Amino acid sequence: MKRFALIILFIAFTAASVVAGELYIDAFFTDNIMLHRDVTAVVVKGKELKPYKLTSFRSITVTGNAKLAKMALKWITKDAKMASHKEEGTKNGCLQYGFYVFDSGGNKNRFIFFRVNKPESDVVADITVVDMTGKATFDELKQMFK
Repeated sequence: MKRFALIILFIAFTAASVVAGELYIDAFFTDNIMLHRDVTAVVVKGKELKPYKLTSFRSITVTGNAKLAKMALKWITKDAKMASHKEEGTKNGCLQYGFYVFDSGGNKNRFIFFRVNKPESDVVADITVVDMTGKATFDELKQMFK
């Protein structure tokens, strides 16, 4: 009975998070990961983003930590199922990059971009994840990342 109650609670929490506009990858942008020694984190808000039609920008680059990289890929894969638009690239059946658009309501969108930084490696341990919100379009941001 306790197990059933926990499952129901988990499902309700997950559904509430999706309705609130949260994504699984949000858990990656917490202090315990952003301050990790294998991570370089960047957070930008304000006037600097106006020319790009963005209101927020944050990124994490993981270097040499397979556990963190695997965690990010797991959450990105879950979030990708909810994307309104996506573009992905694979190599030998492994996801190498992804660009996902999530409707945030109004005329704002949320964008998640990621790439595996050393695709030739047998173990994914180097990854960059970028999270952006704003009025920019998918095509405009895609041009910035080329």
